[in-house]
Amino acid sequence: MDFESQTVKEASGIPSGVTIDRLAVLIKNDSRVQVAGVDGDGQLRGKVMAKEKFLSVINSGFGMSSAIFDWDMHDQLFEQAGSSTSFKPGYADIIGVPDRDSMRRLLWAGDMPFFLPSSIQEE
Repeated sequence: MDFESQTVKEASGIPSGVTIDRLAVLIKNDSRVQVAGVDGDGQLRGKVMAKEKFLSVINSGFGMSSAIFDWDMHDQLFEQAGSSTSFKPGYADIIGVPDRDSMRRLLWAGDMPFFLPSSIQEE
């Protein structure tokens, strides 16, 4: 199969429909995993977590502060009307569910496994 007829997923070498057992094998030699989404400025916002923690939240998701989506590119909070979250109730946690099929390795971070969240829900 030539590259043009492959999907990006197939070309990456990471199989789609990854099971939790297969994922555990793919990251068995890693100690940490990063899960992050993109904010309004195009910056990655998320968490680096222990592999064991990651495997325990792969289906249920993990909590993170909604404030991360109200930071500007200098990590200063917006406190204006129309922001995506509200600072008045204390930036409630949101739940990010890792997308098992989005796995990549971050070469600039010691080949750390990286995942995008497939959904972000209010807690």
